[in-house]
Amino acid sequence: MHIRAMNSGDIDSIVSIIANHEAWDEPYARAYYEGYFERIGDDAMERNFVAEVDGAVVGVCGFGPPKFPAEDVLWGTWFYVHEDHRGSGLGRELGQTTLDAVRELGARKVYLDTSSTPIYATAVKFYKSLGFQIEGTLSEFYDEEDDLIIMGLTLSERS
Repeated sequence: MHIRAMNSGDIDSIVSIIANHEAWDEPYARAYYEGYFERIGDDAMERNFVAEVDGAVVGVCGFGPPKFPAEDVLWGTWFYVHEDHRGSGLGRELGQTTLDAVRELGARKVYLDTSSTPIYATAVKFYKSLGFQIEGTLSEFYDEEDDLIIMGLTLSERS
């Protein structure tokens, strides 16, 4: 396994992994990643990493600035691992690499959001194992029985 910075040639592989998990996410993922390479330039506050096994991209994780300005806060972007590699430790290594990059930038907090549907229960458990805590829920955000869960990880206290 090898973890590296994402490049534009990875988009199709990443979108395929995401669409395999949630097909309706495909156009949103493609738009995000295509826009990412138009936005980033020298912006170190938005980064994405991929995990490769035998030269194939099998996972993605990243972070970027929050929608609204907040000092020393970053927001997790898409975090997916191909189903054949879940439970192998690859996701943990990819997550730790991403969190290390967030720490290097001096962020005091990182947030992420996920769904409350059963298909995401393993993700919530995994995020908790990385130290994230549920900090809020937006009821019926996606659908009548699908809340948006906001999780946060404090990396350092405010100065």
